[in-house]
Amino acid sequence: MGFSRRGETMLAVVVDQTLAVSDVISFEDFSGGTIRVPTGETAVTFTYHASVNQDLPNQTAVYDPLQDQNGTAVTQTVAADKIYALPDALFGCRHIKITGNVDATADIFLKS
Repeated sequence: MGFSRRGETMLAVVVDQTLAVSDVISFEDFSGGTIRVPTGETAVTFTYHASVNQDLPNQTAVYDPLQDQNGTAVTQTVAADKIYALPDALFGCRHIKITGNVDATADIFLKS
């Protein structure tokens, strides 16, 4: 569940240990945002994955671990009740998924 208004979107997403279970986040219309883990969740390390073919006809979406300019996986360790900026490496991604070292939910605020 979430809301959307001009240039902004708020999403509640599933972050699972299994990539196939994690929610797809359409990021192509946004340039950045923040992420928050709700009260009651444990600290979690997020790993970001990206797809370039999510919406292409006759193709199965493939999500690969996102790498930064140095070839390092884009990860982020977060604690509950704190707001973190989304990694800069997400800029330019069409669609993303987030996996975690534990199953969790997260609130994501996206801004264009």
